[in-house]
Amino acid sequence: MRLIIKDYLLQLKEKDELDLLLCDLLLQMGYVTDNRPETGNRQYGVDIRAHNEDTVLLCTVKQGDLNRKNWDSDPNSVRQSLNEIHDCYLGFLTDQDREKNLRIIVATNGMMDESVSPNWDGYVKQNTLWQGITVKIEFWNIDIITDFVQKY
Repeated sequence: MRLIIKDYLLQLKEKDELDLLLCDLLLQMGYVTDNRPETGNRQYGVDIRAHNEDTVLLCTVKQGDLNRKNWDSDPNSVRQSLNEIHDCYLGFLTDQDREKNLRIIVATNGMMDESVSPNWDGYVKQNTLWQGITVKIEFWNIDIITDFVQKY
């Protein structure tokens, strides 16, 4: 069953497929989604915002592998999205949100290329505190998402 789920997830496009599946998955995991991804609206790096009693999740959804090209090369790159969350989106958090655990999720239906892994690790290690808020940045690859789909 795992291989069938993984094969299905690999076929999904970022917009209106993978992102909507992740919204439904987060609901099954006990989160309430505060927004659904929309094309054309400025999102400041956040495709999906979800929360539960003690955690706020801010998700950036990308299609395919995380590689050198989409890590830090254009306005839609992963690093740019993370920086927009830091620079802009944190200003939208309420005082109640700031008291919860903040998790930043980069979700993709691919894997992380070996060439990007040091960049990712360095970024995560250097970005644990944003504007006085402790932040945990995570990468959900195809295998993690497959596990979640199978479990939930």
